Amino acid sequence: MSYLIDLISQDLPDTLSSAPETGPKRTLSPPLSRLLRRIADWRRNRADVAALRLMTDHNLRDMGLSRLDLEVISEGAYRREV
Repeated sequence: MSYLIDLISQDLPDTLSSAPETGPKRTLSPPLSRLLRRIADWRRNRADVAALRLMTDHNLRDMGLSRLDLEVISEGAYRREV
């Protein structure tokens, strides 16, 4: 598991590695790199939606959102009309 975390953190600079860097550097193949990036983006999106769901209705209204908007946001289809 530590090896995979090291590979992810090499390819995704925002990801923290739990193990110190030792030994030769290994690089990821482009398809694996894209897959890991998509997984990281998906996890980040889920965390953002979870944080929105914890907010009160008042806080959501302050941002111009409603509880109904959260479902659309979680699907990635939300576009704010300005």
